[in-house]
Amino acid sequence: MQFRTRRRKTNFEVLIDSHGGELRATIVDVTERGGRLRLLTGHLAPNNSIALKIRGEDIAAQVVWAKAGEVGIAFDQILPLDVLATINQTMRSTATSKVTRFQMG
Repeated sequence: MQFRTRRRKTNFEVLIDSHGGELRATIVDVTERGGRLRLLTGHLAPNNSIALKIRGEDIAAQVVWAKAGEVGIAFDQILPLDVLATINQTMRSTATSKVTRFQMG
């Protein structure tokens, strides 16, 4: 029997590097293995390799599915706990209707 990790809802805005171009998206739910993104710009197709820019790190992932402005992704490696914690903190901060944005630098 395989254990399935519970997805956590979030509202974390990220930049995505896809074949040299940048797209904006919001992570709407996440686990340490993958997540669902709502694209704010552009589009992605299944099997695209992407990198999410989070906390100054490029997090490699693959697009698993795409439908109506959203994509499901699988991380190439399990997401580090500190990165997952950063994304999950947005649930506490969104109570005031603010979106946490990734700061470059």
